[in-house]
Amino acid sequence: MRTNKMLCSRDTTTDRGSEIMNLFAVCITCSQTKGVPLLNKVQASYFDDRVVRTKCNQGHDMAIIVRAPKFEVLLESGADALNLGFTLEASSSFSAALERFYEFAINIILKQQGMGEDVYQKMFKAMSRQSERQLGSFLALHALFFGEAYAPNNKITEFRNAVIHKGTIPTPDEAKNFCSLVYEEIYKIGMLLKDHCKREIELALEQDFKARASKVPSGVRVHGSQKSSIYNMLGENNKPTFEEALVNYNNFNKTLERAINDMPIFAQIMERPEVKAMIDSIRPFEQ
Repeated sequence: MRTNKMLCSRDTTTDRGSEIMNLFAVCITCSQTKGVPLLNKVQASYFDDRVVRTKCNQGHDMAIIVRAPKFEVLLESGADALNLGFTLEASSSFSAALERFYEFAINIILKQQGMGEDVYQKMFKAMSRQSERQLGSFLALHALFFGEAYAPNNKITEFRNAVIHKGTIPTPDEAKNFCSLVYEEIYKIGMLLKDHCKREIELALEQDFKARASKVPSGVRVHGSQKSSIYNMLGENNKPTFEEALVNYNNFNKTLERAINDMPIFAQIMERPEVKAMIDSIRPFEQ
């Protein structure tokens, strides 16, 4: 399976039911064909599977797989919602992100303890729809593995219940404070996991990528997208507070958007005869 990284940004002005990705993609098939433009601009949606299904300008099918665990995507979705003033959506996304992070942490710790993927999947199936069971499992594993009890933040639980179960619509300040509490919990636990289980994190992320790639129809080229993120599980530069992380995330996306807007200039340069000749000289196939 061949994969290719994408340069991408997010369009947060569209329907909150999906995530939109703007990107310049290098189609693997086109990149090997003489006389075909190297860059393609793509705007497409992705949903729960985090796979963008699209075509390049030459009609080649492409599957662009977002290289991010579910909780990271939910954090980004929540940050985007908060930026747009959708406080209810921001809060629910961060609440879901924390639950998915507990799930991720359980997987990582059990991998470190030697549990195989098949056994884990069978075990987790019994608790996959019950967040209370997942939290209980995480509490037990945290105490066993790290040697200290983990105390959930009651403010997070109370706010989540008010929003999710009572339909409370929070103010921007309330939503931002909730997002801050969730982010700081993820940051704190994430640091512990990286200190003790970095190899297992890498393995889990690769297994997740391959599992999603395996569902792409035969014959469709698979590309990997390493996108901007408010938090990156393997990143070395995650900010310790949500406020810092949000500023960093917004600045990064603005920079990336400017770079994407400048890409047509780069594309024009690549259309110069001498540049095209150089590129075509290393392409194996004729158009």
